[in-house]
Amino acid sequence: PQIEAMLGHPVHAWRGDPDVWAGLIHPDDRDRALAMQARSIAEGSPFDLEYRMRAADGRWVWVHDDTAPVRDDAGRPLYRQGLLQDITARREAEAAVRNAEARYRGLVETLPGVVYVERLGGAPLAGETDYVSPRIEDLLGHPAAAFLADPGLWERIVHPDDRERVRASDVRAEATGEPFKTEYRGLRKDGGQVWISEEARLVRGADGT
Repeated sequence: PQIEAMLGHPVHAWRGDPDVWAGLIHPDDRDRALAMQARSIAEGSPFDLEYRMRAADGRWVWVHDDTAPVRDDAGRPLYRQGLLQDITARREAEAAVRNAEARYRGLVETLPGVVYVERLGGAPLAGETDYVSPRIEDLLGHPAAAFLADPGLWERIVHPDDRERVRASDVRAEATGEPFKTEYRGLRKDGGQVWISEEARLVRGADGT
């Protein structure tokens, strides 16, 4: 009976029309769902899929359909038994997160400066970089991927005469939680130098780390 609460179609509608299921699937999902159903029937394999179905009021409802064959003693499939769950709220939340991430990424990647996220816990100036915006290549000549792959690159781009001072600022900021703010000379990949003003703030986890 929960099917009526989920989609608005009563139980007798499903029992009276063998094609009702396929007819309610979103057109963009139908071929994929029918192909998996055919394979499941032919092979006696489980059916596990997320897709959209049209509710009686016209809404599209995301469902998770998890079905497995029930077999007789000889191993022949008798029928399929499954669980259909409404996952619309989760799907909408996931879409909202993707949209927010796209907006954030679009913002930071058009800023005139470089935005980065560095995971702490390693040596000073050698934390693991989780993200650095593409503008880093304009500034220093190294692509963003180079900083993600090589934690030591951050330290190497600091001019040797400034390195100890910047390292000390980094240690102090991590130990005290005060903002990291300093200026130093950066070494470009092409051998040039550029003055950099860098600011960073510490973000703590729920346990205070």
